[in-house]
Amino acid sequence: MNLFNIGPMELLFILILALLIFGPRRLPQIARDIGRAIAEFRKASEELTTELRKEIESTEAALEEAQKEVAESAKAALEGTTPTKETPAPPQQGREAAETTVPSLEESAAETSLPEESPASSEQGEDKSPDELLG
Repeated sequence: MNLFNIGPMELLFILILALLIFGPRRLPQIARDIGRAIAEFRKASEELTTELRKEIESTEAALEEAQKEVAESAKAALEGTTPTKETPAPPQQGREAAETTVPSLEESAAETSLPEESPASSEQGEDKSPDELLG
């Protein structure tokens, strides 16, 4: 047994010394008070740890969401479109639902007119993919 680098003989000596100093009547009360203080300290420590973990998790979630938005914006900027939040279309019924088609991203990008690239702009690295720009 090596509690706090104190051997069994040193621990026994400390207990006998405490018994002589405080007496047999006060020693159990002092031990109880010390036990309660340690329990309260552990409880406060666990609460603080739990609160910090929750705060870190919420911050990480917000950071991940912001990174996704930045990546989408960068990708859209490179493609020449503006990022849009997807909103579900109301359900259609009957023959209209079968005839309605949603244009793909490539089709909508083809409809958008892009400015001509000058040789100087391609030399500056504007033709990099979003993955190359982000990381």
